[in-house]
Amino acid sequence: MAEMLQAGVKAVALEVSSHALVQERVRGLEFNVALFTNLSRDHLDYHADMEDYFAAKSRLFTDYLPAGTKPQKSAVVYGADPHGAALIEMIRQKGIDIWSYGEGLQWDVHPLEIKSDVAGLGGKIRARDRVIEFASPMIGAASLQNILGATGVGCALGLPSDAIAAGIERLKAVPGRLERVDNQLGLSVLVDYAHTPDALEKMLTAVRPLARGRVLAVFGCGGDRDRGKRPVMGEIAGRLSDVVILTSDNPRTEDPLSIVREIEAGVLRSGKIKIAGPKSEARISKFEVENGYCVEADRRAAIRIALRSARPGDLILIAGKGHEDYQILGNEKIHFDDREVAREELSRL
Repeated sequence: MAEMLQAGVKAVALEVSSHALVQERVRGLEFNVALFTNLSRDHLDYHADMEDYFAAKSRLFTDYLPAGTKPQKSAVVYGADPHGAALIEMIRQKGIDIWSYGEGLQWDVHPLEIKSDVAGLGGKIRARDRVIEFASPMIGAASLQNILGATGVGCALGLPSDAIAAGIERLKAVPGRLERVDNQLGLSVLVDYAHTPDALEKMLTAVRPLARGRVLAVFGCGGDRDRGKRPVMGEIAGRLSDVVILTSDNPRTEDPLSIVREIEAGVLRSGKIKIAGPKSEARISKFEVENGYCVEADRRAAIRIALRSARPGDLILIAGKGHEDYQILGNEKIHFDDREVAREELSRL
């Protein structure tokens, strides 16, 4: 940031982690606007529990934002999230201009006349007394939430509506976040970083309306990390997908199949029936299931199964690694990119 200042940079958008807040790594910075998008289960290997995690995150709004000398201080908060609603009450008396946002008419910033498909989003957003028309290549409900939040930040900073709309239109998808893998087979193949229960639920909920056929989900959970989320994510995938293919993520020093079995417990709770996973190319090509799940610890093979099982109109979500171009097996890091693998396997169909 010192280099930015020397280079004449006038504005900085900074992601502030809960770790940075607890460790006071941002002490001395003054903020014009703070944005709260949501809070879901993550980093519980660092924080004692969700309450401790929320307390850490809220410090940006309760401590750092009010303490600055900026003449105008604003908080943009996703009010539909329970933690967001609680945060609004916590800062209501702190002299901060609060911009709430969400899908309903009760929020300061909310959507109007939205069109959503695999090509992107478009429509109108009401932001207090403004109506902003927009178009974006981003897809899904989670992207719409982020656009609403960004619109709130723009309004809080006093930017004109046309500048906000132009910024939304120029926005490119973040690599590995609902990133499309183009193909000529009539399949919607998406790669996403969703690696928490909340993120996976949001992604599957967002893509369901975009599928003309079935939704197939390929995912696993990281090893040497929060084990409690594994069956939770399994239940979510089983409930919101037609076909689930359980595989490895970054198993690290854990046994990949042991991780998968913990996820599988949640899938079974959702009512999914296990289908014996095919092992040969010939059987993979014939693997067609309307509602079930299978286990394939080899991530490339799992992606191959999903793509060879899919029919025109189906949507395949490959979740958990997103932008990562590696996989951690034991203490070894190997090259592995879900997007590359999907393209390679699609080229063989």
